[in-house]
Amino acid sequence: MRKNKHIFCEQCSKRIKSKDDLITMFIAMGIVPLHSSCYGKNLKGGFSFLMNKPLNGWYANIQSIFFLLVAIGLLIFGDKRLKYLAIVVCIPVVYRLFSYIMYERHVY
Repeated sequence: MRKNKHIFCEQCSKRIKSKDDLITMFIAMGIVPLHSSCYGKNLKGGFSFLMNKPLNGWYANIQSIFFLLVAIGLLIFGDKRLKYLAIVVCIPVVYRLFSYIMYERHVY
């Protein structure tokens, strides 16, 4: 049985009620939930410097699958030094999983 956890937007502090309205971003060494409208304002205002791609959605899912396949390929076919690179390549996959576990699964 799932707990009903409420997710609030980091910028406007209003409750995010639907999955379509939820955008998660990596800002200042943390993953934060935003409304889709607040995310649009952040992009225009330059709120996030380098990481302005959402961690949820179609693009992030494809990116995570790609990075996971690259990491598996490095672990299987890489030499000793490249195997350490596989750990670094897995970082976006960990962010995506963390975003799902912390925020997305609680919003319907």
